[in-house]
Amino acid sequence: MNRKHMLVIALVLAAAAVTGASAAMKTVSLGPTQRAQQVPDAVIASRAKKLERFAASLRQARTAKTPPLPRVPHFTAVTVPVAPPPAPAAVSAASTQAPAAAPAPVQYVQAAPVVRYEQPAAPQASAVGHHGDDEGDDHEDESDGHGGDD
Repeated sequence: MNRKHMLVIALVLAAAAVTGASAAMKTVSLGPTQRAQQVPDAVIASRAKKLERFAASLRQARTAKTPPLPRVPHFTAVTVPVAPPPAPAAVSAASTQAPAAAPAPVQYVQAAPVVRYEQPAAPQASAVGHHGDDEGDDHEDESDGHGGDD
């Protein structure tokens, strides 16, 4: 690493350390200590009385019975108006025939799951150290991605 780069990094780290130390000193107030302000006893007594009244109201609300829930409204049934049948545009041979029957309900039939199992090729019996030998039966086919110059 270049000496200039090391000097710049050292200066940045020193500046970060100084900034962090000054922030920590402000946080914990290591400067002159401040004395707590004196609050008159009358103010403390009035606040304690208010707090006790509020605590009593909370105890009373906790023991009080909750009001009943409102009744559920019941509405009359709503009828849906039926649209009139469309007016025939022209009389044709198709309209003079009997009306078509209602379509049959659709029944979903789930297809059988397709499971494909391919058994891995069995390793060929060979002598130890035959891996780099290209003579004999060539079991490394370049089309299957196992060998060749990749």
